[in-house]
Amino acid sequence: MGKATSNSTTKVQRRNSSKNKNAKVEERDPSNLLQGRTSNFLLHLDSISETVAEVTQTLAANVEAKQTSFEQVAARAEAEIARMSQRGLERKTGRKAADSINVVPGEILKAAKNLLKAITSHRDFPPTFFVGMITQYDVFFSELCKLLFRMRPEKLRVVKQTITLGDLDEYQTVEEIRSDLIDAEIDLLMRKSHLDQILWLGETFGFPIAKDDALLRRFVEVTERRNL
Repeated sequence: MGKATSNSTTKVQRRNSSKNKNAKVEERDPSNLLQGRTSNFLLHLDSISETVAEVTQTLAANVEAKQTSFEQVAARAEAEIARMSQRGLERKTGRKAADSINVVPGEILKAAKNLLKAITSHRDFPPTFFVGMITQYDVFFSELCKLLFRMRPEKLRVVKQTITLGDLDEYQTVEEIRSDLIDAEIDLLMRKSHLDQILWLGETFGFPIAKDDALLRRFVEVTERRNL
């Protein structure tokens, strides 16, 4: 009973969310919506791409600055050791010159840590933007499929989701049922690989998509790097 109630609640929440989100655009031409979604998606990609270039340049400059700082501290330490050695400190105290330097080793350690952090940021931070681009693509693809169903309602026969008689009491119109079934179908689709998603799109809506297409293979290869 508890599981059934939870599933019912989830469906109601999803339907209400979908109704609120689409309420203002329901009457608009789906083709215009598709054009708008596509333009918005490309704008997001351009924005992320430009930001990546700027951030990468800044991080590279930071690595160079930290490298220079480390080399300067290391040079001072080397000069200090040489100076103290020349004084014959080892012969007088019986200790190595480096052991008598209290400040310089700490400066070297700090400079080395700063350089390591700069290198790590330069290496690891830009890929987070790539993940953001893939996320934007997933959102766009999901919206694209929903809009295509609105433009080609005869394709709804491929939807394999079902609804129970008990759930029918929660709906007021056939359009609400159709919207929920489409959402459930798309949610299931988005759990598959990007290649399966694209092949499904081609098969469902009659787009000629070759599985061995070089551009498609490259796209799948790049997107799969997100999981490495």
